[in-house]
Amino acid sequence: MSDASSPLQPKFKSAEEAAEYDRWFRTEVEAAIRAADSPDATFIPHREAMAHIRTRLLKMGAAGSDKPQ
Repeated sequence: MSDASSPLQPKFKSAEEAAEYDRWFRTEVEAAIRAADSPDATFIPHREAMAHIRTRLLKMGAAGSDKPQ
């Protein structure tokens, strides 16, 4: 069930605008899948990614800034 008032739901002025967004979105997803399937793709383990994010958040908090450093 879709909530039309959801801020996560894109708003379109016309069917053409919605179709254009759909084409763009599908192109982006297909490109991401191709990149992930590439033999050159590298993946970061979840724990390592989360540690990196925690470090960045701590640096942002220590600097009193909401902007990444």
